Amino acid sequence: MKYNPSLHKLSNGIAVIFDSMDLETTYVKIRFNTGSRDEKPSQYGITHFCEHMFCKGTHRFPNRDAMRKFMWPNDMGFSANTGNSVLNFYGNCLPNKLNVLIDFLSNILSDSLFDSESIEQERGAILDEYNRFLDQEQTKYNDLVDRELFGNKNTVYCGKTTGTPENIQSFTREQMLKFISKRMSATNCTIIVSGKIKNQKQILKTLEQKFQFLKPFDVPENTKVKYTPNQAHLSVPDRNSTMVNILFSQVYPMDKNHRFQRLCVDMWRLFVEMQLNKCLRQDNGLVYGIQNVDILDDNNKFLLNGIQTKIAPKNIEKCVALIAKTCADIYYNNTMSQDDLNLLNARIRMMDARFLDSRADRERKLLDYYYCNKELYSFSEDKKLKNAITLQDIIKYTRGIFNDKTMSILTMGADYNCDLMKVWHKNFKPNNSKL
Repeated sequence: MKYNPSLHKLSNGIAVIFDSMDLETTYVKIRFNTGSRDEKPSQYGITHFCEHMFCKGTHRFPNRDAMRKFMWPNDMGFSANTGNSVLNFYGNCLPNKLNVLIDFLSNILSDSLFDSESIEQERGAILDEYNRFLDQEQTKYNDLVDRELFGNKNTVYCGKTTGTPENIQSFTREQMLKFISKRMSATNCTIIVSGKIKNQKQILKTLEQKFQFLKPFDVPENTKVKYTPNQAHLSVPDRNSTMVNILFSQVYPMDKNHRFQRLCVDMWRLFVEMQLNKCLRQDNGLVYGIQNVDILDDNNKFLLNGIQTKIAPKNIEKCVALIAKTCADIYYNNTMSQDDLNLLNARIRMMDARFLDSRADRERKLLDYYYCNKELYSFSEDKKLKNAITLQDIIKYTRGIFNDKTMSILTMGADYNCDLMKVWHKNFKPNNSKL
């Protein structure tokens, strides 16, 4: 599938990205770079509550039923979501209805009622959403990461985005409108149009007309990240296995000047993952699988690289010891060969092909890259850099990746009786690197 995105600017400063794809539908996402990271604890949940109210009605479409009766006959869909660093509104349609979709999205963002009756109705729905999040295993894990590595001791993870029950009950119409007026700007807004795109000039003209209501002003961002390496376990008594995460902070910053170095590290991590699966599953039958995992901070600027698996508690010490020994052998003895590199290049070609086939992956990459670098992501440039990687580059740019000072081990699930950090340090040594 072709990959030839383009970047444009509206007169008020909104960035517009086009990513034409061979699809039968057209997608529009409007992203504001703000979320729970920019809220004080007393405000946790206000962005999310506002997101809900943008979906509750305008003067043209006074309720959800009126919205549906307009969208469905016009071959359209619409939704929204809030994250730690983003407030998203998105819709899809048949290509000949794109102008209708853009008009609808503009109306939602410029004319939502935020009426008091709807606000009261929505409090219950958001409280229910909060309670459902509490039941999810991913929420428990996110809470563990947020509490133990990033110092948020006061609020469960989902409470930062959905809001605490106390906050949800307290927000007023005036508070929400005041908050949105300071957080939704043309300056922190990016619009991406992807899928089947027929006439970019006409679409830009329509966007220019419909989104002039957004005024440009600077939106302060809470970009402070404080990472504290730690070892922690969250006990879940009814589990038969334990999830293990061995984490290190990324060696290179998340900027365009270090793309080549990060690609070398990514290649090396794929090799480590391959060798760990061979050792732990194929040779020892300890785990079903083991994979690389990343934890990215709210601003897409700080990254933890790690290894994750699930294992029965009785085998956890042996498992971590083998992980440490395997990683030490690769790291100290430089065991990757040219044949290994060729094999990994073949795997990366397939991963790149899947990326090109995925509208959602392309959209996410384009938006995140633009946010970090204020320029268009180049897939072809990344491909050239990947093809240029040598074994010597991989050795050079992966030094320091297992940095004791940035190491964390987080576990969740069944309890176990050993100190996994001590197990790692005992086995991750040059003289222990031969299995």
